[in-house]
Amino acid sequence: MMENRQLTVDDYLAMFRRRIKMILIPTILAPLAGFGASYLFQPKYTSRATVLVEEPTLPEGAIPQDISNRVATVEQRVLTAEGLRPLIENLKLGQGSSAGAKMSEIRQNIAIQPMPAIPLPVAGGERRAQVPGFYLDYTAANAHEAQNVCAGLVDLILQENLK
Repeated sequence: MMENRQLTVDDYLAMFRRRIKMILIPTILAPLAGFGASYLFQPKYTSRATVLVEEPTLPEGAIPQDISNRVATVEQRVLTAEGLRPLIENLKLGQGSSAGAKMSEIRQNIAIQPMPAIPLPVAGGERRAQVPGFYLDYTAANAHEAQNVCAGLVDLILQENLK
């Protein structure tokens, strides 16, 4: 039968020597595997713009258009080849690839989402109100490109809305 005795430093060193492989192998391999995996995945940068929409003043008898329908219409006009070509030329994005490929890349990496309802304090508690606006997100492999394209798309949307 084994006695319960006080463990000494020599006992701990003997345990360490017996388990050295189980300690060192994961300690060395885990950081190396993480470092190697970081090269497999490309970084993605997302630029977000918040666009607030003012309600238009319409003459009496005019039918008001829903903001989401208006945004969808403007988005379709901006994402056409004629709408995106000036943006690609101004930012010099078509270098090394065709302008058509860059247009399809922009169309794939853009996301337009309505702003969520926010809580507003009122006398009887809280009331959720819909803020008239939307978020425009653009994702790219380069942070500078993501920011410039997002700003350019917002400008195009605002110009199209003024038309």
